[in-house]
Amino acid sequence: MFELTQIVNRPTRVTRTSKTLIDHFITKHPQKVTNTGIIPCSIVSDYDAIYACVNVRLPRFQPRYKFIRDIRNFNEDVFKEYFSTLPLSVDVI
Repeated sequence: MFELTQIVNRPTRVTRTSKTLIDHFITKHPQKVTNTGIIPCSIVSDYDAIYACVNVRLPRFQPRYKFIRDIRNFNEDVFKEYFSTLPLSVDVI
């Protein structure tokens, strides 16, 4: 009904008398799951952990450019004169 797929198909709880899948990883896009598996955790718990590697690529950011300087009334001589008055020297002590 929801087009979901169970990815993990190995049992995550194994005892002497039974094997049960108690952890689920369900997705609508199984083609994006590249790897799944079980991590043994017998020292910590009586069932194992699951893991999945999911490829979630996001679309690249498309750069946008905005020009904010209006050069229609640009006067090169005035610019040079203004630029020559800027204090660009560095005094070393």
